[in-house]
Amino acid sequence: MRCVALAVGLCILVAAGCRSPGGRTSTSSERQGTGWTVHQLCVSPDGSTAAVGATSHRGDRVLAFRLTVLRLPGGERVYDHQDPLLQVAPTNWSPDGSQLLVDQFDWGASAPTAANGLYAWDARTGAMRPAASGIARAIHGNWLPQGDGLVFQGLCDEGRPAVYALPLATMSARVVALDAMVVDGECVRPADNGQYKIFFRRSGRDDPEVAGVWVTVARGAQERRLLPIDGSRQVRWSVSPDGSMLAAACSKVGKGAQVLLHDCSSGAEVTRTAADDRLWRPVWSPDGRSVLCVGRSSLWVLDVNSRGLAERSTDLPPSDSEAVCAWSRAAARVLVARGAAVWLLDPSSGHASKLCDLAQ
Repeated sequence: MRCVALAVGLCILVAAGCRSPGGRTSTSSERQGTGWTVHQLCVSPDGSTAAVGATSHRGDRVLAFRLTVLRLPGGERVYDHQDPLLQVAPTNWSPDGSQLLVDQFDWGASAPTAANGLYAWDARTGAMRPAASGIARAIHGNWLPQGDGLVFQGLCDEGRPAVYALPLATMSARVVALDAMVVDGECVRPADNGQYKIFFRRSGRDDPEVAGVWVTVARGAQERRLLPIDGSRQVRWSVSPDGSMLAAACSKVGKGAQVLLHDCSSGAEVTRTAADDRLWRPVWSPDGRSVLCVGRSSLWVLDVNSRGLAERSTDLPPSDSEAVCAWSRAAARVLVARGAAVWLLDPSSGHASKLCDLAQ
């Protein structure tokens, strides 16, 4: 019943002319963007719906922003909006799949406006409402595991970046970590006694000793650095479904990559394996037994129990461009976005089929 309501709400939006979350309707000229590049890929918890955020460029100039919602596993477009000024970037679905958190920015304004910040988009009605009123530059929202609150990044009174927790029952946000950034669309995991773990990153711009990925428990536990990060390598990371392990893909130009596993309780490195490839953000299987990383054309699969890293050939076209990945339970496939195309990749066989192409 929940999925039916979602589909009906989305189809109503399409019939209404792809009305934007901000209330504007895209014109025919706005739908003619060229050179689309997917930057965000966000799949609902049941795997039945994917939100895709993309930009259109001509050289260094951004022509338009785009939010597309796909029905899985077929790839039907149930919502598709383009706008030359209003950026709506999807970050995280609610646990029941009824709401989508998005970062919204009006790039046509000469200064930050009330339209900028974190919003919740109702997939049944298409209504957009502010999700974190009163917090400056609120972005990168995550739902708490039970759907009763939010975690997001914002600016505190001193203008410092901070991670906030916002219980929906009180709507009173509090700072969880200072000088911290939420860089992952799924930074919250359940913990013991009804609590939850929050994963965040510190840049270490003023103190290199604090640079890296950190974890804390929302109700006042001590912070712990799990993964030091310096500027000599690209690091992309992801947390296991149960919050017990952190996987990271670390790449250096011309030197291949490494896949790391860290224990989230102790912070200790569990394993480190090498891959002669360029790897992008790791994706965990829903059962937490495997970590998958997409390379130039291969799929690299790390078995969490045996610690073995295996390369599997795929039908993906070879590319050095960044791959944005997410897992779909409904399709039992990994969604891989490169450029304007989104693919469905079978991790067992390596077969890849094109789900959609925003250039078409």
